[in-house]
Amino acid sequence: MAKLSYGVVASSGCDPEFPASELNVHSPQTRGWQTSRFCEYPQEVTIELARPATISQVQLLSHQHKIATRVEIFIGPRAANLDDVLWTRLGYLSLDPNERSQYKARELKSVYVNARGQYLKLIMHRCHVNQANLFNQVGIIALNVIGHFTEIKNLSRGACISHDDRVDDLAFDFNVQTKPFSIFFFIIYDLGRSTDCQANTIPSRSKKCCH
Repeated sequence: MAKLSYGVVASSGCDPEFPASELNVHSPQTRGWQTSRFCEYPQEVTIELARPATISQVQLLSHQHKIATRVEIFIGPRAANLDDVLWTRLGYLSLDPNERSQYKARELKSVYVNARGQYLKLIMHRCHVNQANLFNQVGIIALNVIGHFTEIKNLSRGACISHDDRVDDLAFDFNVQTKPFSIFFFIIYDLGRSTDCQANTIPSRSKKCCH
């Protein structure tokens, strides 16, 4: 398994200073994507993988105080254009309101899936309300997709990023320093057995990272 190259191909909106194209770059200097101020929820970001792939893990690094209450994840197969993609809902994950860190740590959520496709769509629901998030925004600092490509195809839209396959975890791209007890912990969610996918949470773990 390795990091999969992708490019952002659509978003429902953004703060002009934090466009979705920021998600195409992984570095400690990355500022990430943010919704527009006082936007209406839900908000969406769609990425296209360089070619069809089997995805085993999705990582999301949240902003420290512009935090979504819930993020739904959808996957779609290769299509002639984005409007023709047939989406399948994989489930959702919940993010911590981050009060315990006093909004000084970012939550890195690792989501475990087993799905094939070329497109991923993230739907961000309303933000956690706190005194630091003055404009009711949601921010994602970075996204990471891990798996393996299943066939050859060039990226048709958006900017393609090339990852170093030697280190897969997003924490290494951002030189994350973790401290025991105060900002590092794991949360495990069990995938429901219900056939109703609306009730499913995605198996995941999260760690709090200083920035």
